[in-house]
Amino acid sequence: MAIVITNCTSRKTSRDDIGPSTSDLRTGTLSEVAREWRKKLTTTRSQHPASTVYCGRGFREVEAASKSLHAELYIISAGLGVIHSTTKIPCYNLTVATGTPVSIKDKVTPPYTPQAWWKAVTSDNPFGQTLKDLLAKNTNELILLALSRPYVGLVFDELEALTASNRENLRFFGKNTKSALPPILQDNWMPYDDRLQTLGKGYSGTHSDFAQRALKHFVHIILPTKPNASALEHGQYISQHFLMIKSYEKCERRKLDDDMIARLMHQHSRGGMLTTTALLKVFRHNLGIACEQSRFRKIYELVQNEYQR
Repeated sequence: MAIVITNCTSRKTSRDDIGPSTSDLRTGTLSEVAREWRKKLTTTRSQHPASTVYCGRGFREVEAASKSLHAELYIISAGLGVIHSTTKIPCYNLTVATGTPVSIKDKVTPPYTPQAWWKAVTSDNPFGQTLKDLLAKNTNELILLALSRPYVGLVFDELEALTASNRENLRFFGKNTKSALPPILQDNWMPYDDRLQTLGKGYSGTHSDFAQRALKHFVHIILPTKPNASALEHGQYISQHFLMIKSYEKCERRKLDDDMIARLMHQHSRGGMLTTTALLKVFRHNLGIACEQSRFRKIYELVQNEYQR
């Protein structure tokens, strides 16, 4: 049996019972902030299975891939540690990504590193475990990891300390994550690139869900053909698979401010508001306008509220 691991998502299902948030924390040393965070977690009564809390295409892709493999699905959470998809968790709001209102970095007085936060938050966490502990319990399983660069950085120290027997079964997926991995694990990175976009429906998507789409391709196309291959052999087979596929030519889209995007939304919704997914496709493919998905959704909600007044 295999194990699939992905990072948590900033997108979570809308609930009235929002749990602890970075904004609720006082500024302090790393140990002080981690202690306060763990306390808030233990006093949060409302909890739901992790698979129903996280949402977004990327998460659903790995969820479907894990089911097709009959594999266990785990999530690396910056607030909870490594949790199983069935673990009941609060609907929290915390990230190690910078530049957001809920970045934990802004609450910790220097010195701060993501690795130090991970060590502190996984110590006696009521919900999760460390990645090291999970891998130690599953030395004979194939481990597929679809992670963004910030989350590779979060668990870097644990990855670097893995023994050779733990390393061989790991396969990493992510467009720009190879250089973020410890050198001893860079051969375990699967060499997917933008040509994944050319495979059409099911494999094309956005930068934010690239790792999960690559893992999906590996599960459905590569692994059935090479079930017992080594990490190096899997990487070589992927390179050969894409050898005859034409390089993906990325379309350069215009960037507009929020006001202009809102005006265009009004213009293209005179017959009634399209869904956010349908309207984003119009912007990207018909109008050639770039807009990150979460930003687009926020502007869409503002425009939609105006229609409902």
